[in-house]
Amino acid sequence: DESQKGTKQETEQELHQELAGASEGFDALTSSGVVLFTHPGCPFSQAAVDKLLERGVSFKVACFDQFSTQLKSAGSTVSPSVWISGRYVGNQVPDTSFSKP
Repeated sequence: DESQKGTKQETEQELHQELAGASEGFDALTSSGVVLFTHPGCPFSQAAVDKLLERGVSFKVACFDQFSTQLKSAGSTVSPSVWISGRYVGNQVPDTSFSKP
């Protein structure tokens, strides 16, 4: 439904805005928990955000472009780039259990 779609896109944009000015370095950002590096408006990024929201997983979202050098060094060349506890796990949210916040 269109109202849910708008709300989900707004949620992703708010998450991007929240972290866009963060002074947190790449290593500190990825060191614990779940982090998604995304592109605003990317349908694959939005699908990853939606999947984690539906599961009730606590996660952070950061802009892929802001950390592109570090991400590419780790082998991540497209978004979303999914990191769990400091480890790059791919470009899709894995079908595993996550602990809820």
